Amino acid sequence: MRIVRDRFPHNMEEIIAAFAAGGAADFAIVLEGGWTRDPLSIALWFEGVIAENLQEIDANVPVILSCTSIPKMFSSFSGITHVPFSNRQLVDQISRKSNRTTVIYGDWGSTRPREVGGYGSRPLDRIDYPAGDAWYIARNKSEDWDFEDAASELIQKSGVWDGSLGIWGEEMILKTTINEEIGIDTPQKNVAARVNIHLHRQAFYGQPNLGDMNFDEDWQD
Repeated sequence: MRIVRDRFPHNMEEIIAAFAAGGAADFAIVLEGGWTRDPLSIALWFEGVIAENLQEIDANVPVILSCTSIPKMFSSFSGITHVPFSNRQLVDQISRKSNRTTVIYGDWGSTRPREVGGYGSRPLDRIDYPAGDAWYIARNKSEDWDFEDAASELIQKSGVWDGSLGIWGEEMILKTTINEEIGIDTPQKNVAARVNIHLHRQAFYGQPNLGDMNFDEDWQD
């Protein structure tokens, strides 16, 4: 069951009754908060749906809390900018308050809604680097950073670079410091690398020594 905050169904009682009739059947409930400037600002909506609408649903049915606060605009960012996100705090807060057995972290994989009409021109080169609870945005219009400059500043001077994850996204950023043509040379590649790193960090959130894990799978040519 997927309940969207901006498209809340008018017949919620009927929907809940239909799902509740199945008991703790094999399904989960996704509460979709959409894009927000601050996930904690919509905590009351999540809490309200759980307390007021889901009481008839077996408490063992998992509930996923999903939203994103990835910036829509980056024009105000200069240098290495720390942009925190509070999705994890949101899940912890609601888990403590609700009677649900399982409350699961969810987000949009660090993507955001497409703007109507898109960009009027190509956005300024930048590198986005996800941490566990923040993004670091490397861009500098006044110094005319290209992708290589942004990647070099991030890795060499920011103090936030990990480099030990052993995944494609970090490798792409590292290659960009050598030559954009073998690393990130378009906004789309930057987003792809960001999504890859973010999903990896959130999938293994709280797990120590990620760099020591072997993620290679058996394969045949």
